[in-house]
Formats: sequence, structure tokens, C-alpha cells
Amino acid sequence: MNKTTHWLREFHFYYEVSVFIVSWFLGWLVLLLIMFKTPKSFRGYSHMIAMNTVVDLIYSVTDLITMETVDLHGAILYMFPANPYFPTNIISARWCSSFWIFALYMTIMALPMQFMYRYGLVCCDKPFTNRQLAGTYGVSLLYLLVHCYIFKFTFKAPSKEYTKILAENPIYTNDMPSDYIAGDAHELNAMFAHFANCDLIIMAAYGAVFYFGYQISKTLKRTMGNLSRETAAAQRHITRIMVLQALYPLISLVIPTGAIALYPLIATPGVMIQLGFFGCISMNLIPVLNPLSVLLVIPMYRQAIIDFITTGKFRVKIGNSTAVSKISTSQMF
Repeated sequence: MNKTTHWLREFHFYYEVSVFIVSWFLGWLVLLLIMFKTPKSFRGYSHMIAMNTVVDLIYSVTDLITMETVDLHGAILYMFPANPYFPTNIISARWCSSFWIFALYMTIMALPMQFMYRYGLVCCDKPFTNRQLAGTYGVSLLYLLVHCYIFKFTFKAPSKEYTKILAENPIYTNDMPSDYIAGDAHELNAMFAHFANCDLIIMAAYGAVFYFGYQISKTLKRTMGNLSRETAAAQRHITRIMVLQALYPLISLVIPTGAIALYPLIATPGVMIQLGFFGCISMNLIPVLNPLSVLLVIPMYRQAIIDFITTGKFRVKIGNSTAVSKISTSQMF
């Protein structure tokens, strides 16, 4: 960091490092609890939680490496890796932005998969097979891969004009990014289609979430009275997690991402807004909020953490019994 670095850029650096540490601690804690503290009634859905957690971890490490930042100025969207220790040139800036977007949208696309999985269990005569679920997610990622690959055809390289416009933002006036890519939606061109496609991906993902969620809710209301006490309780916990894990991204990720993609299409030329910078700050909380909701909502996971904090021992489930592990606090850290 040089002496002319704006305080918000310094804050962004330490914020990214802090979020990464917290998200990886919580994410691996969730995976550990899934392995050792998951009862039989919850085991199937725990696989979807594990998948979602792994996707969050991928996004978290991608964001730490790139510290990708977005800036909006009228119909122009700038993207660049803000990690001061990351060597940049126009090629790496383009690929970093592309891979960051891929990891970001992976988290959005993982959400409908949880609802699809549970829809198959609750509403269908035969649940979806692992091959069907993996195939659906794979096709989604393939579409996303194409979307990200064409970055080099939609975003432009730095120019004197774009640099002059970006310098109007006080955050970058005296600390201009060494390399950036600029998406200009002034005209109905490939960049306009790119922004529209970003919003289309988000709408499709949440359209699937709302459809599956509505069908699941109808079925559960009709059948909840016929379930055993343990199964009914597990269904309620699963419902809470799914609602929270759909709500968190909607507020802190989908709304900012959608707004960032929509703004250049409707913005008044020359108007600067800090939506991009603070939108990135908000998006990066998802790998923290998702595992936190799992740890707080699922009673056996929550109790395992309380037991470990109060006794220093971790109770491991073995078959149908529970044993106290030899792992102590000093051995864990």
C-alpha cells in the first residue's frame, strides 16, 4: 500500500482478509460437523449443505486472491483485482474478473439445487438421482462458463478516456488501478447483452427457487401431520435453513449483483455511484452468512459447538451411539 492509497481501499484489503479467515473457519467447521454430527434423518440433505459450503469456500478463496472490485460510472462498469500483492496486467485483469464472476455466480446457481433436491424428495414419487442433480448443475455451470469466457469480447482494455472517467472517483484519483477492464453499455452491443444476461441468470435461479419452494411448502402442509416427531422436526430445521440461505444471498448478493448489472443499462451518462464498491463488500459476506445459518439453526450442530466450548471435548457420532472423542481443545488448535 502506498502513501496515497485511499482509506476505503485500505479498509477493503483488511476486510477481505478478515472475511476469508472467518468464512474458512466457519465453512470447515460445518463440513466437520456434517461428517461427525449428522443424524440419519438429516443425512441426505446434509450432502446439499456440504456442496453449498464447498462452493462458498471456492468463492471465498477466489475473492481473497483477486479482491475484485467494481466501479460504476454512468453506463460504464469497471472491474479490476484490487489485491496489492497480486501481479496484474490486462490479461490477468481480464481472467481474474472472469473467474471471480464465475465463482460468484456459482454460489447463486447452487441455491436452486438445494430446492430441486428437496423437491424431488418431498413432491415426487422418485427423488432425483445424483446423476440428474449433477447434470443439472453441470449444465448451469457450462452456461456460466460460456458467459465468463466471452469477457474478452465484451469488456474493453484501459484507455485514456476510461482512465480519465475512473479518476473522477475520489477512491482512485491518486491511486489508479494498474490495469482494469471496462464494460461500456452506451450502445446496444455485446456489453449490453452481457449485463442483460447477468440479470437473466439471477432471475432464472430465483425463479426456480420460488417454484420449488412453493411446491415443497404445499406438500409439507398437506403431509406434516403424518410424519414422525423426529422427521417433522428435521423438516422444520431444513425449511429454516433453506429460507435463510435463500434470503441471505437475495439481500447481500443478488440485489447488489442485479443492481450492478442493471445500472449501466439505465444510468445517466457521467453519473458516478459507489454502488459497485459497497456492493462487493456486501456480496463477500455470503461465505460467512451461509455456514453461520447452518450452525445456528441445526440443534445438533449448535449443541456440539456449545459442548466443545464448555467442556473442550467433541462428541463424535459412531453408528447409533455417541462417544466422547479424545480430541481436546489443545489438540484441535
